[in-house]
Amino acid sequence: MILKERDQRPTQTASQHFGAKQEQDVAFYLRRQYANDPNVFVINDLRFEHQSEVIQIDHLLVFRHGFILIESKSIFGEVRVNKAGEWSRSYKGKWQGMASPLQQVSLQERGLKLMLEANSTRLLPKMLGIQQGFDGRRYERLCAVSSSALLHRDSMPKEISQSVIKSEFIVDKLKAFTSVGTLTGLIKTLPFFSDDEMTSICDFLIQQHRPAPIQPEPTLAEKATPSSPTAPPTNSGIACKQCGGTDALTGAWGKYGYYVACSDCKVNTTMKGPCTQCGSKITKVSKKGTCYSRHCQDCGHQQVLFEQRVGSTES
Repeated sequence: MILKERDQRPTQTASQHFGAKQEQDVAFYLRRQYANDPNVFVINDLRFEHQSEVIQIDHLLVFRHGFILIESKSIFGEVRVNKAGEWSRSYKGKWQGMASPLQQVSLQERGLKLMLEANSTRLLPKMLGIQQGFDGRRYERLCAVSSSALLHRDSMPKEISQSVIKSEFIVDKLKAFTSVGTLTGLIKTLPFFSDDEMTSICDFLIQQHRPAPIQPEPTLAEKATPSSPTAPPTNSGIACKQCGGTDALTGAWGKYGYYVACSDCKVNTTMKGPCTQCGSKITKVSKKGTCYSRHCQDCGHQQVLFEQRVGSTES
């Protein structure tokens, strides 16, 4: 059964648009397979907070023996994974490193486990006087990639290749985990969620969902209002690499892209760098007005690096 669809959020970049499209494609295949299945509950786009951390799971399946977490990843071009589990992909004919989606979903699984275990007394009954928990349940992690991606499976570690699935094949992979009638051997010995337990767990998860905040577009009046000449710069992501200062910086453009020049120690610091959200190195720095931002081409995260003080001179 489908308990929750993906939250509707505006997309501001091409990366966000394609990422949303990939999540919608996977949600479509899950809906087609599990819409009327009483043994599998699907929660798309689950975002919750636990122990001051925010965890966002693209697709979560709750089934009789445990949980399946799916990370949707929009990838164009070729993908390679070396023996160390490090990912790279081709981008405009060049190979670049990227954050491992399976490592991301592993961290999501950890957050899910911690939250469920912390609430086990309200979600699961005691058995023979002993409180049941979630550690012995089955947890599966998958990455659903774009159908257009070219995967170099021959060079991938086997355990990674088995966890990376193209969108149109995701249901075939899931059937091996969720088809109760085909479970044999060791699987039969795993703890089994009852109907009441499934309902309790799913209701709890839906209650924990916290939609991502949406940044409102500035009004026409706000766009037309000039900034105060005495307003300090908004500098949330860049500092001088030499002195660590943030107050004497000036935005500039040079041979190697955008950077900030420090008037105190006369050192330049590049604005290039990995995404602070997912660690991807495929980022792009752009300038709009007096504001410099870094955009991640993988996860769509946008970080304001530097805002030029009105009245100062750009190089």
